[in-house]
Amino acid sequence: MQDKLSEKELIRLVEEVSKLDLERKQMLDKSQVSQILKEMDLSDDLLDEAMVRLDEKRAVEKKKRIVFSVTAAVAAVAIIALSSTLWMSSNYAGQLAKVTAADTRITTEVQSSADLSVVTAGNGTIFAQVTLHDVPLGTRLPMRVEWIDPSGTVFRENTWQTKPTDKQTWQTHAKVDLPTSVAKGDWVAKFLLGDRIVATKTFVVN
Repeated sequence: MQDKLSEKELIRLVEEVSKLDLERKQMLDKSQVSQILKEMDLSDDLLDEAMVRLDEKRAVEKKKRIVFSVTAAVAAVAIIALSSTLWMSSNYAGQLAKVTAADTRITTEVQSSADLSVVTAGNGTIFAQVTLHDVPLGTRLPMRVEWIDPSGTVFRENTWQTKPTDKQTWQTHAKVDLPTSVAKGDWVAKFLLGDRIVATKTFVVN
């Protein structure tokens, strides 16, 4: 216990002492209880048993208070954890919403600087490349590319997560093999980040 008290602490201390003194005065010892029972024309033969039962009820009530306190604490922790998760999810969604895309290209080699406007069906693998900007760091970006034929039908869909990002400008790609049997004409490679379209690239298949 500290040796010195502030004026506010002294006032609180006096209040606590007053409460304890009042509680003590309100407490009755066994002889006083026995006397009260006699005045009420009740036998004190069962006093000991009654006091045991009273102690048991007190113990049960104390246990209930402890259980309630623990339950409330667990619920509070769960609410905090849920709030934190929702905040992180909202923050993550906000970061993804800032990502933009540029430099979309159709190539026949990964990380090629070429940009083909026309490709030949059945002539090997085709790559759709994109450069993303304002990428959140340390994140696996949820990417998807839909390869859409001239009729508007999704011929193939690539879904993947990038490696953990370590720079805000990030290149990624998808690939597809177009057999000779596919429809000829204008095709579209649609890039999506999550469920948001970030870029499209049109090319001709002959």
